[in-house]
Parts: sequence; structure tokens; C-alpha cells
Amino acid sequence: MTASSVLQNWIRTELYDLVPSAVAVIDGDYRIVEANSTFEEMFGEWEGRRCYEVYKSRKRKCARCTAARTFKDGKVRTVHEVGMDRKGKEADYVVHVAPVQQTDGPIQYVAVMSTDVTRQRVLKDELHVEHHFNRAFIDISWDAVVALNNKGRVRLWNPAATEMFGYDFEEVKGRKLPPGVMPDEFAETEERGLVHCVVPETNVTRKDGKSLPVRFCGVLPKHKGKPLGSAGFFQDLREVKHLEGEKLEAERLAAVGQTVAGLAHGVKNILTGLEGGLYLMRSGLQKGKNDRVQDGFSMLDRNIDRVSHFVRTLLDFSRGSEPEVQRLDPTVIVHETVALYTEAAAARGVKVSVDRKGNLEPAPFDAEGLHTCLANLVTNAVDACCMSEKKKNDVVVRIFEEPDDYPFRTPPDVPPTRIVIEVADNGIGLDYEVKQKVFTNFFTTKGEGGTGLGLLVTRKIVQEHGGSIVVESEKGKGTVFRMVFPRRRLPAVLESKEGGPSGPEEN
Repeated sequence: MTASSVLQNWIRTELYDLVPSAVAVIDGDYRIVEANSTFEEMFGEWEGRRCYEVYKSRKRKCARCTAARTFKDGKVRTVHEVGMDRKGKEADYVVHVAPVQQTDGPIQYVAVMSTDVTRQRVLKDELHVEHHFNRAFIDISWDAVVALNNKGRVRLWNPAATEMFGYDFEEVKGRKLPPGVMPDEFAETEERGLVHCVVPETNVTRKDGKSLPVRFCGVLPKHKGKPLGSAGFFQDLREVKHLEGEKLEAERLAAVGQTVAGLAHGVKNILTGLEGGLYLMRSGLQKGKNDRVQDGFSMLDRNIDRVSHFVRTLLDFSRGSEPEVQRLDPTVIVHETVALYTEAAAARGVKVSVDRKGNLEPAPFDAEGLHTCLANLVTNAVDACCMSEKKKNDVVVRIFEEPDDYPFRTPPDVPPTRIVIEVADNGIGLDYEVKQKVFTNFFTTKGEGGTGLGLLVTRKIVQEHGGSIVVESEKGKGTVFRMVFPRRRLPAVLESKEGGPSGPEEN
């Protein structure tokens, strides 16, 4: 037997059953006269049965029978059919029908090859549902969503984008974005090869040329290293800005009322002292008692100093100047401030120290403002220790860096961390009601020795740096004031302001 005859014999006897599709031969009466093993696995017993019984569990010929059409005109056809498998479950098939005939002879049989595509159909349906599900979310989103293909042309533009920018989808579909829609920061992200960009606040341009404040998040997805395009998510900040303005106005009016009340109370106390000093001077002069006159003069002098200090502190608090920001190592300011109080505190029996955890990269701070915050907190902590009856009193200033709670909001060129500075003491501590008042206007626990503005000024400076300050305390055990500065919210540094302290000083 020649190699050619061996091959032909193998094709006739073996390949027929190895084909992964179900192959059947049907005669003119639509009976299956031959089928391969794959056909039997898919449809079950077939011998002596008609094709519509096996394929579709029908008792009559199909109204649109592909085999009948091929018997009639001899054409090869490919169609999609829905039938039943051997278990009675609905299945999808791609069916190829071809005539079996001799040259110029009648068509006695047709060959039918069926490929099961049920899994592909299920996946397609799932993909279709997923697409509509995602599209529904995008369409009802309050945020504007804009997606571009890898050629920079618009492929998605949801209704919120139309509302925000003023362009209909048909105006931008398949075209380059109008100028001003994507913020400049996103283009820089693409140039640097990064995959995402978060800008907490920026401005974009509407169709009518008006500027619009937004919070922006952009992504540059890739698959196997190849770019798929880009997408931007825009949150309209106009209402937020409006509400912030109303809140600031309400706070300003409330602060005016608190300030007037505080001033009235403070001035009343000082006037009482001035009246007392004036009374001593008058009575001393009337009775010729110089020591009484001197006591009255001393009281007047003390209260005039109180007036001067009170007014200066109030002016410092009300000052609306911007922080003088420099890029510096805040650890330096911590060491410098603590060094100013170490000896005086030690003389009062209080140990003041610094606990630095790890090295901190330079960050934009107002050195004078940070010094003021630390000075207020350290002096308060020392005073709290001095009022305690404990034998060993300590004030510890801790500075460290930790992960940001919201790293997804951090711009790409800013570390997703926050700088934490704590001033902790083991002094008398604060009860619940006092803790609720420590940041209110003119509240003090020092009696006539304080104005009540120290912590208010501290909170103001911390907020100007985009940070927050909280207090934790327990009566009789001590207090911790914690200042937290997320790097993403620290104020920007002007080029002319670069510089400042660069390394920590060690005790």
C-alpha cells in the first residue's frame, strides 16, 4: 500500500471520528444515515431517526429547513441554529450544510456539520449584560465621565459631561477633545508614563468659555503594556464652593458674636482690675497713705499690660495673611522650639524631650507658624504638668510620618503620607466638658493668666496648612494634642520661597 493510499484510508476511517464537530449525513427523507462519534456524544442515539427529531426534538420538519433548501439548489450554507442536546438542554450551534452528489447527478444526501457555540453565546450574553449594566451606571452618574481611544478621540461622553461642559455627545464623538476639557496635569501624567492622575481641585473650560472648578481623576489603562486609551472623571465643585462660602459666612458671623461676647467679658475683667487700682490710688491720696497709692499704681500697671497683651493676641488671631511657606524639615522646627523651653521647664520639675520616628522628607511649612503652634502646645503641656501632683512630669513631642487615609486623592508627584506631630504630657488631664471647649473662643483653664486664644490661634495655623488638630485626654492621666498634615493638602511653595532648614538637630 502506497503512502498516498494509507493517508486516504486514514482520512476515511479515522479523521471522520476525530473531527471536534458533530458530522451527520441525511438522506432525502431527512433520516440520518451516518454520523461520527462526536455527533452521538452531543445528540445521543440517531440510527433510523430523522434529523428534526434528533436536533430539535420535533415531530415535524422545520418550517425553514436548511437541509431542504440545499437538497433543492445544491448550495453550501452556514447558519445559526438553536436545538436540543442529548440531555434535553437548549444549545446553540453553527451549522454547515453541503450537498453530497456525483457530477451532474441528483442530490441524494447532504452532510451537516454542527459546532456547539453555547458557551460562546452565554459569554456574549454575559458581556452584553455587563456592558449595559456599566453603561447604566455611567449614564446616571452625577460625575462627568469622558473616555478616549488610543488615538485621543472621544468614545464615551455621559450625560453629566454634557451638562458640565455644554457639548452634546454627537458634537465630540470620534473627535479630539475641545481645548480646556482635560486639565494640564493629566497631560503631564501621560508624558511621565504614569497610569493615574488625581487632582483634588483644578479648573476646566466649558463650551461657553467659562471656567469651572472640578475635582479630577484620570486613568491611562494598559493591556500587556499597550495603551488602551484614557478616561477622566470630573466632579463639579460649584455647589461645594457655594456651600463652603455659605459655611464660612455663617462661621464668620458666629465668630463675630463670640468675639464680641469674649471681648466684653475680657474687657469687663480688666476694667474691674483698673477700677480696683484706681480706688486704691484715690483712697491712698485722700488718706495720705503712699503704700496704698503704690499698690493701686501696681494694679493699674498690671492691668494695662494685660490690655496690651490681650489686644496683640487678638490682632494676631484676626490677621488674614497667607502663610510664608518654605520647603523645610519640620523636625528642625520641633527641636528648635523644644530647646527654648527645656531649661525653664526643668527648673519647674518638668522634662521636655523629642521623639522622632524615622526620617522625614522636607515639606512646605510656615516655619514661624509651626513654631507658634508648638510653643503654645508645649507651654500648655508644661503648665498642665506643674498643676499635677505627680513626682515625675514629662512632656514628649513626637514627630513621624504615616500613610494617608485617602491615598487615591494624592497627586502623582506627592507622597501618599501625612506628617503627624504630637505633644503629649502626663499632667492633670482634661475632663469631657473641658475637652469640648478647648478650641472655642477665649476659653482658658488658667484663670486671669490666660487669654483663651492660644489653642484658637494654633488651630487656625494648622488649618491654614490643610491640616487638623485633635485632643485626647483623661482626667488625672495626661493629654495628647495631635496635629495631622496630609502632604496632599499642604500649601504650595513659590519658587522664590524654596529653601529653609534642611536637617534635624539632635539633642
